[in-house]
Amino acid sequence: MASTILQKNQNAQKKINLKGIGIGNGWVNPYYQVGSYGPYLYAHNLINLIELDTSIGVYDLFKGLVDLSQYLLASDVGNGLLELLMAEAGVNDVYDIRQDSDPTDPYADALDTYLNSDTAKKLFNVTEPWTMCATGPYIALINDEMRSSEDLFPDILSQIKVLLYNGYYDLICNWMGTDTWSSTINWQYHDQFNSAKNQTWIVNGKNAGFYKTYSTLTFLVVDNAGHMSPFDQPQNLHEMVYRFIYGSFSNNYYGIQSNDAKKNQTN
Repeated sequence: MASTILQKNQNAQKKINLKGIGIGNGWVNPYYQVGSYGPYLYAHNLINLIELDTSIGVYDLFKGLVDLSQYLLASDVGNGLLELLMAEAGVNDVYDIRQDSDPTDPYADALDTYLNSDTAKKLFNVTEPWTMCATGPYIALINDEMRSSEDLFPDILSQIKVLLYNGYYDLICNWMGTDTWSSTINWQYHDQFNSAKNQTWIVNGKNAGFYKTYSTLTFLVVDNAGHMSPFDQPQNLHEMVYRFIYGSFSNNYYGIQSNDAKKNQTN
């Protein structure tokens, strides 16, 4: 969407004043992200070395299929690898390795009930039933699931800021995969970004995670959070958005901030 807006802006009389985008636990380059499942679980001591080696062999098959543009088969292999590793690791929730079930499910159920109510349908002027993650669009886009969109980033980064953030305990779009694919972006500050050091991200005097940044690209990991980082760490994510919009992630930042951060600085 950002790429399209920036392209259309070039010849548009009325331009959309897009300044930056945030991508939370994004699925951007499956070629690298599928390969992160095994190393991520191994780093958490949830699988052993033999299981890791086996996963690497399956991942090699996945990469070969992607190289041959066999995306549907690659999707089957990649998803099969994820299911196998989850079983070996004893992980029940692909969105948070700490959980037995998705803690956002009750809220999703409440949303389903509301959006399928007569009141909501009238407000939105719709007649079709609402379905979370409807199978129709998913099936229509299944051939794109294992295609990379990383090639869009050099042009985007040359014009606006980009924030990539991941919850530390998310498996399916884990931070290791994002760290890997972001390091391969072919943009003008590739080397400088990759050489940037990880820094601790502090909110209200407490460690909130770590990040690295250079020029228009920032990669940030949210501690004590899964796939739905704003659900798990709403206060810290609120502060993250403020810092991204108004200034810097440096811990001596005194720009326009949320009230919580201002109180902390005053104290």
